[in-house]
Amino acid sequence: MRSIFWGRFRVSQPYRGTSHKGLDMVGVDSKEIHSPVDGIVRSSTIVTDKSDLTWEWGNYVRVDDAQGIRYYMCHMSRRMVKAGDVVKIGDVLGIEGNTGYTTGPHCHLEIRPGGGGSASLNAAEIMGIPNQLGTYTAPRPAESILTVSSGQWNVRYDPNMTGRIVGLVKGGASYPYTQIRDGWHRIPLGWIGPKAVAGYTSAPSRTYTVRKGDSFWKIAEEQLGSGARYGELASVNGMTPSDTIYEGQILKLP
Repeated sequence: MRSIFWGRFRVSQPYRGTSHKGLDMVGVDSKEIHSPVDGIVRSSTIVTDKSDLTWEWGNYVRVDDAQGIRYYMCHMSRRMVKAGDVVKIGDVLGIEGNTGYTTGPHCHLEIRPGGGGSASLNAAEIMGIPNQLGTYTAPRPAESILTVSSGQWNVRYDPNMTGRIVGLVKGGASYPYTQIRDGWHRIPLGWIGPKAVAGYTSAPSRTYTVRKGDSFWKIAEEQLGSGARYGELASVNGMTPSDTIYEGQILKLP
């Protein structure tokens, strides 16, 4: 199974050929929409002229794969790529939304063959998703892990030095990254600059991904059997118990 959403998602309207040319999907674990293919972004736009039926798609992104097959992801609240960008499977294209003609937040995934025209392909069949209402889980692609350079580094909302600062990471911490743009890496907190990346590693055999509300003590209690081991947990990650941990951060377990 492939999906534009990672983790759990819901099919809210199946593919029905000419009566409904795409597959409507709602992210459950995440609202980020990921590229289902390696390809080139051919369109990233919104049409507001209602004489053009494309307005119904709202904010949409089109990605063409190497065979010219066109993947349209529609109704986004925000687009995060531009026409001409080269994307890989898993790159974040935008955020699920409610723009255009909709009855609620979702992403309309429509797949068309190369060569132009409005004929559609069976998106459910191509993606390996059951073509019926229900909640499903798509495997997350193998994560790439980066290690943060020594020091402290700002995390920004956009991949540039003028982007709004949304967090701070400390040297030695490890995070999965899902996208690279001009040397900037997208981690769960946002974007970090080229100088903030010390290198790349494979995930250690025992890891824990930090969740909202976690602390060293809580993680040690749940994962190591005793909250009193919180200092050991911090130390093996090159941190002190007073350091801040962030949702999405990957911690090694002793």
